[in-house]
Amino acid sequence: MSKELKAAIASYGRAALVAVCVAISMGKTDPRDLLTAAAIAVAAPLLRALNSKDLAFGIKAVEAAAEIDKLLKAETKKAKKSA
Repeated sequence: MSKELKAAIASYGRAALVAVCVAISMGKTDPRDLLTAAAIAVAAPLLRALNSKDLAFGIKAVEAAAEIDKLLKAETKKAKKSA
């Protein structure tokens, strides 16, 4: 499991935990209510991560970051050769 995937899972877990804590603090103790709160907390970021057109976040962001890194390395090499 990659470091990025572990970080994403931890982030979703924290969001779900906070939502469950808020629901409990409001007096909701039914497991179905708590599960619903957790699901709602992770739904929006999960949908954004699955959006293939969203380059700032999610699946395509990794590809975009790799492409940017490759271009930066090429520019650095070019600058060193011309210096």
